[in-house]
Amino acid sequence: LEQNFRRVEGIAGATIMGDGSVALILDVDALPRLAAREDTADERH
Repeated sequence: LEQNFRRVEGIAGATIMGDGSVALILDVDALPRLAAREDTADERH
């Protein structure tokens, strides 16, 4: 990945689709952890 996206949690990589567009590949192992963190942040506000 480009340097800007290397440390974005929840993104594992990227691929070029058949039509030339770029699609991000999600890190499915990180999604529950990120969702739990969002729930905790919502409770504090």
